[in-house]
Amino acid sequence: MEHPNPYESPAADGLRGNCVSDSVVEFDYTMLDAIDFSVRENQSMIATAIRRRQLLLFLTCLLITLAGVGMWRLTTFPGMISPTVLPLAIVALILFIRALQVGPRVKKAVRKSISEMLARRSGAGVFGRHQVTLTDEGIRSVFPGGESSWKWWAIAEVVEEDDKAYFYLTATEARIIPARAFANDAAYREFVDHGRRLWVAGRNRSTGEQPA
Repeated sequence: MEHPNPYESPAADGLRGNCVSDSVVEFDYTMLDAIDFSVRENQSMIATAIRRRQLLLFLTCLLITLAGVGMWRLTTFPGMISPTVLPLAIVALILFIRALQVGPRVKKAVRKSISEMLARRSGAGVFGRHQVTLTDEGIRSVFPGGESSWKWWAIAEVVEEDDKAYFYLTATEARIIPARAFANDAAYREFVDHGRRLWVAGRNRSTGEQPA
C-alpha cells in the first residue's frame, strides 16, 4: 500500500496548496492574502482611527444626553417629559449603538479601500501559483510573473502566526507562507521552524557568529 505524502494538502482545490518537503511549498497566492497582509501591517493606524471615531461618537452621545437631562429638569410640570427629550434620547441611543459598531465598519471600509487599490496597482503576475523554496543560502520564490531570491542575511524577521508565516524582506514586504498549504498544523510549523533555523544559521554566517 502506498503511503500518502505527509506534507501534501488534503484538499485538491488548488487553493490549499501542496508542501512536497520540509523545504518546498506550493500554494495559490490570492487577493485575500494580499488584503490580509496590508490590514495586518496597518493595524496600529486602523486601531487609532477606530478609537478616534468612537470617542467622537461617545462624546456627542454624552452631550446630547446631558442636554436631554437638562431639558427634563427644566420641565414646567414635574414628572412631565418635555416633547424634545424623547427625540434627543433616541438620537443618543442611535449614536451609542453606532459607536459600538465603529470597529467592524472601519475594518470593512479599510479592506474595501485596500482591495480597490490592489486591483488598480497589482500586476496580474503577482497572484496565482507560488512556489517557495528554502535553501541553505536563502529563500526563493517563483510566481506567475517571475521569480525572486533573497539571502538569509537580508531577511529582517521571521514571524509565525496560526494561519500564516511571514519572512520579512523589508518593513513592509514579506514572503507569506499560508498554513493552508500543509496537511496539518504540525507540518506547517515544521516547515516554518526549518526556515527559522536556516535564517538564524545564515545570519550567523554573515556576521561570523557561532550558533548558540
